[in-house]
Amino acid sequence: MPVRVYGKDMAGEPFRELTRMLSVNANGGLVALAATVQEGQTILVENRYTREEQECRVVNVGPEQDGKWAVGIAFAHVAADFWRISFPPLMRRVLTTRD
Repeated sequence: MPVRVYGKDMAGEPFRELTRMLSVNANGGLVALAATVQEGQTILVENRYTREEQECRVVNVGPEQDGKWAVGIAFAHVAADFWRISFPPLMRRVLTTRD
């Protein structure tokens, strides 16, 4: 899914990057990012199909591959329809005394 990401890199320099989501979920996803970012920082993600923007928090920075980092992001606010995908409800297992 194509996205545009805005923010500041680790040197404090502003960046704007056209890139893509590696995976998405109801709470955010994994984005391929050339800019160097760190866990805990805030970035802005624009869904290129809808032009909607969502403030996100960097929750993980994975290994670099082909010049881009695999960056885990979480929406700062509930945005269940941001990707325009219906996600199944989270199933919770009920523990019993037999478990």
